[in-house]
Amino acid sequence: MGYRNTDGIAGAQPGSPREGGAFAWLLCETCNGLTGRYDEDFIKWWTLMVIDWPNIDALHSGEMRIGSFRNARPGAFVRSVLGGMFAFNPTLRERFPSVASAILTGDRLVPPTDFRLLFSAYRGSVRGVLGMMAAITQWPDGRASMTCMDGEWAWPPMHFMLTNDEGRVLWPNAMDITPWLRDLYATRRDVTVTLGVLDLHDLHMARFMRRETD
Repeated sequence: MGYRNTDGIAGAQPGSPREGGAFAWLLCETCNGLTGRYDEDFIKWWTLMVIDWPNIDALHSGEMRIGSFRNARPGAFVRSVLGGMFAFNPTLRERFPSVASAILTGDRLVPPTDFRLLFSAYRGSVRGVLGMMAAITQWPDGRASMTCMDGEWAWPPMHFMLTNDEGRVLWPNAMDITPWLRDLYATRRDVTVTLGVLDLHDLHMARFMRRETD
């Protein structure tokens, strides 16, 4: 995974605007072809949330939203999101080779420990992508914990955070969809999601987004 230009330097290439999609080519031709079979599922979920969840903007940060996706392919959807995460963060393939392989093959995978993909509803109006960062939390009892954030996407009305176990502390109302990697990408089933609602101020990328919108 990872796009390489003719000079052999990793980088992104402008792509064609697509509703619900990114605006850059971030994968090599082979990986793009393999992960392209998941695009339909991501766009389907994004479209259903736009059409069927119009009252997200009326909710407040911290509230919950429940929805159903019938005859969905959750294994394809989670691989579509992770494929983008791995493209934006070049360290992930070496650190989590089994996940990289499962993204490309579509095979079932028991997710690695301390690897969490969290899914929330996002009521903001600004899109943003962040590759990698870390946050140290100092607790009143003197404990300290580090939350690794290997990718954050704000893609209205969706928010995704790729993190470690400590991420559940920062996003307690997010849904952990990492177990969907246990599905073959082609497996269809009905899925119910319970998603916490996030505002722009809930996001770690918010300071970058505010600069763009000031």
